[in-house]
Amino acid sequence: MTDKQNALNQIKEIMDTHNISAHDLKALNIGKEAKSKQNQDVFKTIFAYLGGLFIFSGLGTLVGLLWDDLNSPLRVLITLGPGIIGWLSAFPAFMTSVTAK
Repeated sequence: MTDKQNALNQIKEIMDTHNISAHDLKALNIGKEAKSKQNQDVFKTIFAYLGGLFIFSGLGTLVGLLWDDLNSPLRVLITLGPGIIGWLSAFPAFMTSVTAK
């Protein structure tokens, strides 16, 4: 027999001795998947912040280029609009994170 086969036989003997089921082994693997999911969530969050940064910096550059050509109502709309839209779009994201926990 190979070393791998011997190791598997020893694992089976230990499982039989301590009444460990396949379900118990699956539960151990779920912990690893949770860590992987946490890593994915970190990357998602980083890229979401980077995307927002690019959007708002692009908007800021556009407004900076056109500021002198805009009248007062458009200046107010461009100043307050993205902030209000960002604030309103945060609610669904916040509710999703709250309900997921």
